[in-house]
Amino acid sequence: MNKPIILNIQMVPAGVELVLKALNKMPREESDGLFNEIRGQYLYQLQSMSLAKSADSEKPDAPEQAEA
Repeated sequence: MNKPIILNIQMVPAGVELVLKALNKMPREESDGLFNEIRGQYLYQLQSMSLAKSADSEKPDAPEQAEA
């Protein structure tokens, strides 16, 4: 069995939302699989970025160097 080719397309959130809106206007039997795949990756990445930002904000600041 041949593995499908996977493409990584980078988009800003507004672009992803526009694509999802357009797919949502198509008949479900044609667009549902792609809609769900894009939406899932979009939400996962937003959540990952949110968690990363939270972790960065919880790190203690670097200790200041004492003046000699």
